[in-house]
Amino acid sequence: MRNLQNLDLAQRGNMPYRFFGPLIFDPYMFTTLRLQRVMIECDASCLAGIHTLELHETSGTILNQYQLSFATYPDIPNAPAMPHLTSLHIYGTNLIISNTPILPSFSVDSILSLELSNIHMTGSLSVFPIVSLFNITLNPRLERLILHNIDLASMHQFVQIIRTHSPKFPVLQSLTISHLNLFAFAGYIMPATPAISSLTLINVVMNVEEVRESLRDIDLWPLIVTFIFDGVEYSRSY
Repeated sequence: MRNLQNLDLAQRGNMPYRFFGPLIFDPYMFTTLRLQRVMIECDASCLAGIHTLELHETSGTILNQYQLSFATYPDIPNAPAMPHLTSLHIYGTNLIISNTPILPSFSVDSILSLELSNIHMTGSLSVFPIVSLFNITLNPRLERLILHNIDLASMHQFVQIIRTHSPKFPVLQSLTISHLNLFAFAGYIMPATPAISSLTLINVVMNVEEVRESLRDIDLWPLIVTFIFDGVEYSRSY
């Protein structure tokens, strides 16, 4: 068990979330935790060794320090439960809003790789959870960002956060955009990500020539020489 690197707890199908716990394990036994339609109950100290967290269609409670279990309850430590988390992958998962404030259970500035996938706003009540999710995950130190299948309403909220006087993601190097209307948001995403050197586009409601036309301005994404469009590599046009 000491050689275990990944813990993957998954439930297939459309059944309600399944709870596992209470669990007790060595916090440094594994570095990657993947939960799919599953929630776990454990003392927050057990999460201390996680470097990569993947949440698939599950509760976002693990992202909120105030919604974790602590042996010191009702005293909740300010230090994040997952201090070593650097890679976060979120698929169809939103924060659970309660009467308590949101305190990230990880160091926001330590997240270097972020994937946001299948984020959909189902009504006015889902606005705050999505905005809160964006606020605690979109940080200026990101180096890799994947945006996949985010609906228009959610993307409008995303744009409000990245529209700043200076680039929101000044050191972001790798960007993947998939199943999104890039035509509607390119004018906001490009200025926010000036250091991009790796670009992958999949089903973005633009054809390749429209993308190349957008890249004619050398001041936008100046480091890009080639890009991947629907699985094919293309050179940039000037």
